[in-house]
Amino acid sequence: MLGGEAILAMGDETAERVHRHVECVDAWLGRVGAAPTPQLLEAFQAAFNALWVRSLRPLGKVTLSAIVDRVLCTVSEAFPALGTLQVESRAVLFRDFRARARRLSNDEVAAAIRLILVEFLRVLGTLTAEILTPALHAELSNLSLPKTNDAHPGRRAPSKARRRPKRTKKT
Repeated sequence: MLGGEAILAMGDETAERVHRHVECVDAWLGRVGAAPTPQLLEAFQAAFNALWVRSLRPLGKVTLSAIVDRVLCTVSEAFPALGTLQVESRAVLFRDFRARARRLSNDEVAAAIRLILVEFLRVLGTLTAEILTPALHAELSNLSLPKTNDAHPGRRAPSKARRRPKRTKKT
């Protein structure tokens, strides 16, 4: 869908913006794409949720939900499994997508993830005049595979809770 021919069909400025989104997503996929499908799906969920959270404050729930609905409608034409992602008021639900994606090859899953992330970044960039793009690209650049628990493959390792230092009273 957003292959070379589609990008060339766009104007130079638009093609350059899309190319930057593709580069960002490809760099992220380069870090996580070789993982087995369950870990790749975890990484995708973490990445999409990070982009959702970063976009939520400036756009609001209603606007962001409408944007994600549009993106899902567009990308599910190329990858019907992506149509199983569901937008709720607070987040995107991945349960049905995970179940369906496990039946696909790792390459198909990676291609579907690439498409939805590029399209999400493209639409957000277009609607916000690229105001959010640097922050969203930075968010994606900081993500890699979630740590897993070796005793239970596929499960995340327990996180260490940060403890706040005790406040001392000034006298």
